[in-house]
Amino acid sequence: MLPPFSAALLLCLAASASASSSFDPNSQAMDPALHRELAHEFAAGSPLRARTVTNLQTFTQALGGASAAPITNSGSPIKPFAVGADTFPDFASAATRTCNNQHNVCANMVNNGTMANGALTVADCDTQQSDGYAAELPGLG
Repeated sequence: MLPPFSAALLLCLAASASASSSFDPNSQAMDPALHRELAHEFAAGSPLRARTVTNLQTFTQALGGASAAPITNSGSPIKPFAVGADTFPDFASAATRTCNNQHNVCANMVNNGTMANGALTVADCDTQQSDGYAAELPGLG
């Protein structure tokens, strides 16, 4: 049996991808050993390609129970990060989407009157979104 997809490997890919706006496997900045491992992981027809999906989401704040969606491995070498059915070429784009989706759910709950008996406001959702950006995208949040 093959070991589960390494979260550390995906985090290395995320760091490399978010450092530049897109993942470039030919980049001189990428460690050659990491490049070989990623090429192997995502090679067409590889049995490793579509294995275990790992949640890379680190933001846990959830006002009114509205948590941020998981960021997972899509299995695609072009857009390896997924939030729900949407896929992204880099971690930063996926993190932005999950924070934005969480904000929308939070704001809808406030506007519909279903969040904490009116004790929370859309401004609280805005703050949570900023906190999510800061947690997922250091330096950008």
